[in-house]
Amino acid sequence: RLAAERATNEDLAAAEAAYEGMRRAIEEGGDYVTHDLRFHQALLLASRNRMMVQMTKALSALLRTSFEISTKRKDGPRSSLPLHRAVLDAVVARDPRRAEKAILRLIDGAHDDIEEILNSRRKLPRLDQPAPQIRVA
Repeated sequence: RLAAERATNEDLAAAEAAYEGMRRAIEEGGDYVTHDLRFHQALLLASRNRMMVQMTKALSALLRTSFEISTKRKDGPRSSLPLHRAVLDAVVARDPRRAEKAILRLIDGAHDDIEEILNSRRKLPRLDQPAPQIRVA
């Protein structure tokens, strides 16, 4: 929302370059996660929200971990690319309402990707084995 209201041409160029890096990584192979991170960093900086800008480093570590997990889903990056495009198009159009809706769709999609990956990794308890006992030290 704020990025749509406050982004400079330089901010938009940085986000566009990051998006193009994501697209190339999908089509030609490469480091999708770093470009995805740069995309979100560009939007955070474009918001000109002092608190968000100050938290960019901490948020970047969390975002990177999230992106590394979500990109493990088959076609995860390919399916999220149009969602990123929708966010960027809304910011470029200076449409805060549309930008907010687009970023929420992107976040929901990432949440679903992460949940699917994590659920596939969880080991279910074996019912034919006794439950583990608590040991007192």
